[in-house]
Amino acid sequence: FSIFKIKGSSMDPLLNPDSYILTIKNRPELKKIFVISHKKYGKLIKKLVKIDNEENFWFKGENNSSISTEKIGPIKLNQILGKVVLSVSKDTLKFHC
Repeated sequence: FSIFKIKGSSMDPLLNPDSYILTIKNRPELKKIFVISHKKYGKLIKKLVKIDNEENFWFKGENNSSISTEKIGPIKLNQILGKVVLSVSKDTLKFHC
């Protein structure tokens, strides 16, 4: 398990800014949310939208303030830090299965 704090609104309204998330190591699944390690942008929380034939993983945010899928670029399996399974904010507790 790992715990991260959300900074920014790129995943809002699905994940609220300043929420905490709990992640687990899990195999990547389309349409699920993951924390990834990006060499330019650092740690990002994004939704997996595509797995290509070269085993690259493609991610996107939930709203227009997010970094585009093209700017994020292809992500390798070893850059995926964990799948989001729980988010907690001062008003909400959400399970993400």
